[in-house]
Amino acid sequence: FLWILQRSEPETELPAFEMKNKGKQFLLQLYISLYYFLLLLLSGFYWAILHSGKKVKENAAMQLALQKMETEKVYAEKQFLQSQVNPHFLYNTLNFLYAKSLPLSRELSEGIMTLSEIMKYALQKNENDKGMVLLSEELNHVQNVIRIHQLRCNNKLQILFSISGNTEGLRILPITLITLTENALKHGELADPENPVQLDLCCDDEKNNIRFSVSNRKRNGPKERSTGLGLANTLQRLKWTYGENFSLHITEDEHWYKSVLTLPLYREDSTR
Repeated sequence: FLWILQRSEPETELPAFEMKNKGKQFLLQLYISLYYFLLLLLSGFYWAILHSGKKVKENAAMQLALQKMETEKVYAEKQFLQSQVNPHFLYNTLNFLYAKSLPLSRELSEGIMTLSEIMKYALQKNENDKGMVLLSEELNHVQNVIRIHQLRCNNKLQILFSISGNTEGLRILPITLITLTENALKHGELADPENPVQLDLCCDDEKNNIRFSVSNRKRNGPKERSTGLGLANTLQRLKWTYGENFSLHITEDEHWYKSVLTLPLYREDSTR
């Protein structure tokens, strides 16, 4: 009996000891496995974030390159157009026609002179290093275009153009206001005295912005087809120049169309 007892004691103690060691080894292996799993998981997250950040930078660089190419393309097209039209020859010819037309028709001579000023502004804008012109010159260009349309229609067009605020020294992206104006002249009802085309420009020093609104009743009957490229190009140019610091809101219904352009106010002597 004692022999059996002596033989049985180690057999009952040894498995318990071994099980305890095996339990510790199992927990140790589990901790090590969890550690490497978490390390691998964190490495995967880090690689994914790094890779996505690299992609974002590559996409941003690609967008900047595309914008630069588009800007260079527009500039090249502008230079090509200007090289094809000799301004001096054009102005000399228009001045010659103006002088010849003076004895024949006052309206004809006025139209030729107005056309000369329009072409001069389009080909030789006095831009600063930011590509901006004086607001007064842009407004004069708008008024010249309206005057040409009035001459074509015997001054019967119903157009109201109001300007408020101090425009002295203000700068603006060229050929911006005229795009919205020409849209109204092309698609608006121009002969209704009760619903004239309204153009309002306000320079607000307190709000530090320029607000230009154009409102017109839609023309009845057949309408001219429009590609919308003029407005799309203007929007792109506005984004390049002003970034997010501008707004263009367009509202329309069955009878009316209105556009409101708001730009930051830049003066000639201002660094803003």
